[in-house]
Amino acid sequence: MAQAKQQWKELKAGYQQRVEAIEGSVPRVLAQLEKGQHLAQRLKEALARLETQRHQAEEKARDAQERRQKEQKQLGERQQQLAQQVAELRGRVEAQHQELQQLQGELQSQECVASDWREKMERNSALCQLLETLQGIRIVSASGDKVELELTPVPQLLTPDPQMLRVTLCWAEDGCTRVQSHNPLFPSPMPCADIQGTILEIQHSYGKLAQLLAEIQVLQTRFPIDWHPQERLLRFLWPSAIWTLVVEPEYPAGGSVRLLTVQGQRGPSDPSAWKPPQEAPSLCDWLEYLSTLDV
Repeated sequence: MAQAKQQWKELKAGYQQRVEAIEGSVPRVLAQLEKGQHLAQRLKEALARLETQRHQAEEKARDAQERRQKEQKQLGERQQQLAQQVAELRGRVEAQHQELQQLQGELQSQECVASDWREKMERNSALCQLLETLQGIRIVSASGDKVELELTPVPQLLTPDPQMLRVTLCWAEDGCTRVQSHNPLFPSPMPCADIQGTILEIQHSYGKLAQLLAEIQVLQTRFPIDWHPQERLLRFLWPSAIWTLVVEPEYPAGGSVRLLTVQGQRGPSDPSAWKPPQEAPSLCDWLEYLSTLDV
């Protein structure tokens, strides 16, 4: 019994110690618990702040993405507008370039026209100055690129029935002056580089041929003849034969007329076998003589 009491006392003392130990540790545990709760509260608040910050960050990110998308859309629209404006400006520039080229072409055309008119004015002025110094030349008509003249033989060469010579002067694109004779008996001279030389050459040639042409025109009313001015050949087309006469350049003042060929019904004949009785026979003498022959 005594042992049991002793054990009870020991158990009681041990219990009391443990109770005291527990009671002594309670403030410390409570302090730690309070500290833990305070720390948990702080962590909870920090987590709430982080969550709020996360939501704010996500909101900002969404806002930034939306702004970026909006800006990209606006940028795309602006780029499209700029591209359209650039295309319109390029179209305007191209149209203005084409218009400028057209205006340059028209300007060049007008310059060419003005240059042509200047050349025509200078040419007409030179023609008028030349005609003022010459006798026996009259302007019949004139246009932009040609002029028609009428020439009369100089007074010392006038025949009883003087024949006027009408020619047309044409200016070619190469600058040369070409001559068209309206008289088949008068050969057109070769083109000259200037109009003065051309007119002087025509007047000189016509002065030398005026008497001959007048004589041939009279003889054409009496005899069947064919005059070739370039070769200065006159063919007498008689039924019995074809007689070819050559007229020397100075005729009738100094040159002569001679028989070149004879083509009769029996074939060619010697031209030296025939000659008029006159010492220096004229064309008329020759034709009157040949018309009496029968070859």
